Amino acid sequence: MDKDSHLKDTIRNQEKELEISGCEELKAAADAYAGEHGWEPVKIYAGEAEKDFLLDTKSNLSKDMGRPVTVTADVYLKDGEELNLDGIRIKVLATPGHTAGGVSYYFPEGGFLICGDTLFQDSVGRTDFPTGSMSTLVRSVKEKLFTLPEDTVVYPGHGDSTTIGHEKKYNPFCV
Repeated sequence: MDKDSHLKDTIRNQEKELEISGCEELKAAADAYAGEHGWEPVKIYAGEAEKDFLLDTKSNLSKDMGRPVTVTADVYLKDGEELNLDGIRIKVLATPGHTAGGVSYYFPEGGFLICGDTLFQDSVGRTDFPTGSMSTLVRSVKEKLFTLPEDTVVYPGHGDSTTIGHEKKYNPFCV
C-alpha cells in the first residue's frame, strides 16, 4: 500500500472512532498516541490569521461555552506553504470565510483535500461566528478550491465526502 492510500485509510478508519471536545484533549490524545509508537510529540498547526483569534476567549467562543480557553499553535501556516508528512506532500491553502484564518490541506499526489468547515457536499460552512464572512468564504471556494482538479476528493469537517467537480456543478452557494 502506498503512503497516500495508507493516509486515506487511516483517516477513514479514525473518522468514527475519535471524538474529542477541545484542543487540550486533542493534543493530549495525539501526544499519547505518538508516545505509544515512539514518535515525537504532536505539534499544533494553525493558519497564520488565527493567531489573535486563538488567544481571545470571546472570539474563539470558548468563553460562551463556559470554559475559557486560549491556544498557542506551535506552527502558524502561510498560504501556499508546503508541508511534508513522512514523504507525503501537503499544500496549505488559506480559505478564510468560516473564520478569518481558515485553511484547507491539499494532497496533490493523493488527489484529495481536507477542508474543515469551508466546503461541504452541496453546501458551505456557516459564517455567523466572529471573523466569519459569507462573501469571503464563497471567494475562497471559487478562487482556491475550484481551481483544483475536478476529481479531487473533498473531505469536509462534517458529513459526506464529495468532489470538486460535483461542487462546481451543483453547490448552490458557489455556482
